[in-house]
Amino acid sequence: LSLMPESVVSGKITDAAGKPASGIKVRLLYWMPTAAGRMLVAAGYTLTDGLGNFEVRRVPPGDYYLEAIPSRNSPLSKSSELDPFEKRPPAPTRTFFPGVPDLQSAKHISL
Repeated sequence: LSLMPESVVSGKITDAAGKPASGIKVRLLYWMPTAAGRMLVAAGYTLTDGLGNFEVRRVPPGDYYLEAIPSRNSPLSKSSELDPFEKRPPAPTRTFFPGVPDLQSAKHISL
C-alpha cells in the first residue's frame, strides 16, 4: 500500500478596503506538457465563502499558480458598465498571487 501525498491550499481574499470578498472563484493552475508544447490547466478550484476564505483540497505535489476571478456581478469586477454589444457587464479582471494582473508577474507556489 502506498499513499499519494496531497496538500491543502487555503487563504482569504479581500477587497482594496480589506473587507472579505465572497463568491470569488479561486483556481490552482499548473503547466501540463502537450504535443504542441505546454498548456495551463486547473488542478482544482473553489469559491470563497462569506468571509472571503477559500480552501482547495487534495492537491498533489507540484508547482502552481493561484488565480482569483470575481464573478461578473461582483463589486471586485473592474467596471460596472454594460458592454454595448453583449448587454451585460464586461468579463471580470483576473488576479494572480500575490495580487498581480498577469501570469508573468505571478509567483508560483511549490507543494
